Amino acid sequence: MQKNYDHTSENKLYADWKQSGKMQANNQSQKKAFTIPLPPPNVTGQLHLGHAAMLAIEDIMIRFKKMTNHEVLWIPGTDHAAIATENVVLKHLGAKSREEYSREEFLEHCRVFAQEKHDTITHQMEKMGAWLDWSREAYTFDEERNYAVNTIFKRLYEDGLIERGYRMINWSVGAQSVLADDELEWEEGTAPFYYIRCGEFVIGTVRSETKCADSPLMLHPEAIYVKITNSKGTETFIISEYLWSDPERFNQIFSLIPDKHEDFKVVKTYKGKDLEGQIFEYDTYAGTRKFAVMCDAKVIDPKKGSGSMTISPSHSSDDYDLAKRLKLDDYFLEKIDFEGKMTAIAGECEGLEVEKARKVSAKIMKEKGLLVGVEKNYKNRVPICYRSGCVVEPMISPQWFISVNKVFTDRFTGEQTTLKKQMQEAVRGGHVKIIPKKFEKEYFRWIDNLQDWCISRQIWWGHRIPVWYDKDHNIVA
Repeated sequence: MQKNYDHTSENKLYADWKQSGKMQANNQSQKKAFTIPLPPPNVTGQLHLGHAAMLAIEDIMIRFKKMTNHEVLWIPGTDHAAIATENVVLKHLGAKSREEYSREEFLEHCRVFAQEKHDTITHQMEKMGAWLDWSREAYTFDEERNYAVNTIFKRLYEDGLIERGYRMINWSVGAQSVLADDELEWEEGTAPFYYIRCGEFVIGTVRSETKCADSPLMLHPEAIYVKITNSKGTETFIISEYLWSDPERFNQIFSLIPDKHEDFKVVKTYKGKDLEGQIFEYDTYAGTRKFAVMCDAKVIDPKKGSGSMTISPSHSSDDYDLAKRLKLDDYFLEKIDFEGKMTAIAGECEGLEVEKARKVSAKIMKEKGLLVGVEKNYKNRVPICYRSGCVVEPMISPQWFISVNKVFTDRFTGEQTTLKKQMQEAVRGGHVKIIPKKFEKEYFRWIDNLQDWCISRQIWWGHRIPVWYDKDHNIVA
């Protein structure tokens, strides 16, 4: 062994390892197998300290298992990172949109960029001395992976597990594409929370810009609601008994009303279901709209706010689920378009971007006397596009989905199962081991709550949905 460490010797040492084949796993070995698929880095830049820590930890595990008489396999690879790569390439080109190029021109820029970054990344891995089996290196957009994607798509489609339909999706205005659920980043913050007159009812929302259309007004069927009026007889509201019994909270919510809790009295008491069926018209910031009082015990919490709310099924996943369950098809109204701007239904706010429309709509409502109160520092979480940094809008769009809860017959075992059950069994049955074991809890938290997965993307770079349409947009292959 040399007396002094010479870093220049590392290149030759690693080259000798690769040439000797020692890092390659032997398929015929009788030793117990130990395999780690390397989480593939995105070909959008170079490795950072987080990657270095991951490589070091996995390298230790691989070498330890090798020394304990296991046949080890550490599979290297890189990820074409469709949305991320498009975003970085656009910045690299100084372009605002990929439409500034032909499709093939833009894709060629992506290929060149991805190859350069791939070479940088693999060089960094080698410089760290990672014990990777380079004979099995994979790229998520190479020919073999593309063939596999198309083959699996065809099988799942034939088994009825992939279908196209109008559903709620995560729309990134910045990336102009759908995002999967795990591509969202949630940002904690504060925002004004508005309490708005709706007939005699009061509704609360952070998104004042969406309160511009015909809507159901939802109550809890078994909750107690009280009609209150002030001593002058000029103000009348229907609110939940929970709010009425909390004077401090009442005064916070009705902060823009001159009268306080002690100035009101109860004139009538109802259960929510007693009010169901009422239909009335009332003013919004965009004009007069029609409201229908309905009840739902699953969604409405009478202890929150005023105990009532209106819904926007086209722009909220919770409202979408509620409207689907109650078959409220007439209320799927598009208030925001795919450019992130308000539609004609928003009246004076038509054409405004959402953030601007929120402020303008609140100003109009205050001028019209529709606001009864505002909480200025309401804590909330908003979904952010992990690449463009913009707020993600829930939208309804025709997209391709993988059904994770649909029962099908396994092609290999003949058993009735679901994709979710297979993902659960993979870990519970010991076919895949999560190290350390404590992270199994996080895995099952995610899998157990998994919903149908959107696989469409409105981008050029990446795997294309292997489906063709006729001139009337019917699927032909």
